[in-house]
Amino acid sequence: MGIATGASPTISPAATQAIDINAVNQSTTPAAENTSTSTSEVRSGNGTLYKIVAFVREKVSSSSHNSLAARVNTPSEGRETQSVLTRIKAFFTGSARTTQTEATPTQTGATKSLVNEKVAQFKASNNGLDTTVENIKERAETHVRTAANDAIGELSGAGLSTHKVMFKAAARGGVEQAFDRLQAKIDDNPEDIKGIAKASKALNKDIQKGVVEAYKLAASTEGTTVSKSDIKALKKEFQQHMSAHITQSLNKAEANWQTTTETVKLDAATQKELGASDTGDLPELSFKATTTPAAKLEVLKEGYQTSDVNGISSTAISETDHAVNLWVSELKGDTTNYAAVRHGVNFPFGVKNKPELAAKGADNRTHEVITAAASTKASDIAAWREQHPGEPFPLKIVSTSLLTAASKAKTYETGQQEAWGRAQGEQTITVDLPGEGPTEVYVDVEVLPFSMGVNGFAKLGMFSSTIGKHLGDRLTGWKWADNHNQPLIGKLDEMVDQAKADAKAVGDTGKVARLENYSTQLHEAINDGKQRRSAGNAYGVAVLVNLIANEAGAVPAINCMSGKDRTGYLDAAVKARLMEVESLNAGRTEKTEVPQIYGQRTEAQNAMLSLSSEVMGGKTVQKACTGVAGYKVGEGGMFKVQANLDNVLDSKSLLGLSAAVKA
Repeated sequence: MGIATGASPTISPAATQAIDINAVNQSTTPAAENTSTSTSEVRSGNGTLYKIVAFVREKVSSSSHNSLAARVNTPSEGRETQSVLTRIKAFFTGSARTTQTEATPTQTGATKSLVNEKVAQFKASNNGLDTTVENIKERAETHVRTAANDAIGELSGAGLSTHKVMFKAAARGGVEQAFDRLQAKIDDNPEDIKGIAKASKALNKDIQKGVVEAYKLAASTEGTTVSKSDIKALKKEFQQHMSAHITQSLNKAEANWQTTTETVKLDAATQKELGASDTGDLPELSFKATTTPAAKLEVLKEGYQTSDVNGISSTAISETDHAVNLWVSELKGDTTNYAAVRHGVNFPFGVKNKPELAAKGADNRTHEVITAAASTKASDIAAWREQHPGEPFPLKIVSTSLLTAASKAKTYETGQQEAWGRAQGEQTITVDLPGEGPTEVYVDVEVLPFSMGVNGFAKLGMFSSTIGKHLGDRLTGWKWADNHNQPLIGKLDEMVDQAKADAKAVGDTGKVARLENYSTQLHEAINDGKQRRSAGNAYGVAVLVNLIANEAGAVPAINCMSGKDRTGYLDAAVKARLMEVESLNAGRTEKTEVPQIYGQRTEAQNAMLSLSSEVMGGKTVQKACTGVAGYKVGEGGMFKVQANLDNVLDSKSLLGLSAAVKA
């Protein structure tokens, strides 16, 4: 791998059994560069021994840089720094906790007990979201069996002349045999949820194999020669038809695209564990979390009805008429008022070789997201129209895209960013105004579209300051993302300043203090390069951006590729922090307190994140998109980010049945 300036890790099986070999050579090149080489060997979790060679060439420069990409090269004072090889080893062994804070010793446990009881109640009332064999079977029967048979019916049977009927009958028999094998797996050990989930995930390929065998049989019977290209074409045709039918089935599943509401109550003991004042009696805090699909929004439902769907699953990668997996996510409390939009990437990456159609699809998706965002400001818009007749309502949206801006995903990311750019400015949209109903309103749309990758490759920066930066630049798109985000940080600062001025004008000293604290934490985190590293909290910077956006009166918009896993985790993390903020300020006259997002976590904080992830809409969205509930965050190979789930108590519960589906 040739990289002129940066780091190039070479990984190969090692021939020896030595584990720690470390040699570093440095020299100064004529081009004013420092070069170094480090080698080591590490045994992975499955016992494989690897030799690791890291080459680093760093240009020496005395010039100053103001970009985020340059600033992350310098650790802040006191930050723990470990060797490149130690961090690489952590990736291979699965112990990627080298920069992470550990939870404090066990607290009194009131919060954990409350959360366990609430989650148990939720699961009892929402059996369809639980990790059970019945839900795996329901998904397979509802969405896979019919789709497979419909797909077989649409196959052309190319190359066959007289035995197409025989081919399709045999192929349908293959579908039944595939389902019989899944049932046999279940019957063999009904308690082996993990094994059954894997068998369910393999169901599509198992069915495809049966289709191919049926095709070969029909061809052999009529004496037709089947080529490899014929088989390849058949597989592609079948998968295209089957995927389309599964997507259609998911989009039409009305029961899965419903508004959900969940109430969470925190007693005094829980509030105190979360930092509330110890003085005085604390009344119970009540929070209501609501998750609303786009088709249930008054101003969008007609379009979905016309399309004869109840939602758009994340499997609809070529969708050009509607936003994918669009929901409004809300959390209301005594002093908490959070309303965000969550969605899949606003770019139809399944559209190939049709740039104009892809751009139109991106614009249609973006328009629906903006319309959903405006719906959360309906009361503010109504008041503005009375106070400022004829003037456009300033609709501010802070978008946090969690895609890693590298490889193919960078194309999707830039496609979304370009669509955001085209959507900005003054325009007329329809908003369901209180007392008026759907009304055409004049708005001025301003979007701050941040790019903040959180998956394993996006966090390669956890290795070290130098090699992490270069690996991030080359492999994870952070050079592009940091440069893209830098001016947006400035605009976010301006938004904070305006919100503080407005708060001061009405004497809201608590909001002023909260905004100042969040903003300070954000700048410190970015200056320390935490957006590139796990740092004990892979989503920390993204959480801060969304807390600031919500506090400043903007509409947070959260997305990843599908809008169901990374998006759901960030949405849950923000809600957990907001419940913590209200608890922190319970019993205090001035609501000035906020948590340290990168601070040492307590058992109570972990429990609140687990609660939010379990019961506040995330699993509903996942089932709507795939047919089963469960976060894919934390799944994957050696480059998964351990921190994606290391702040959650019951990660197995959160993973749910996500291993049972490919999507």
